[in-house]
Amino acid sequence: MKQDLQLIHQQLNYIVAELAFIKTNMQYLESTGPPLSIQQAAEYLHLSQSRIYDLVYRGRLKPLQHRKHGRILFTKETLNQYLYEKG
Repeated sequence: MKQDLQLIHQQLNYIVAELAFIKTNMQYLESTGPPLSIQQAAEYLHLSQSRIYDLVYRGRLKPLQHRKHGRILFTKETLNQYLYEKG
């Protein structure tokens, strides 16, 4: 019985930690706005879409999620960081 309670306590602690991680990530994503597509990133940076692909390939522009349903996504924070480093 005591071991069962300890196991339940450990599992609850794990769940609490995971929920805190999810909450932190959600707050971050909400603060940066929705992710931008290649087309939106190109418009935001005033570059062509092929140039965006090239920057990703060369590692100069880091996507938020490299592929989701065939799409590369970016945060505005990442795009602003690229502009800052470029300038």
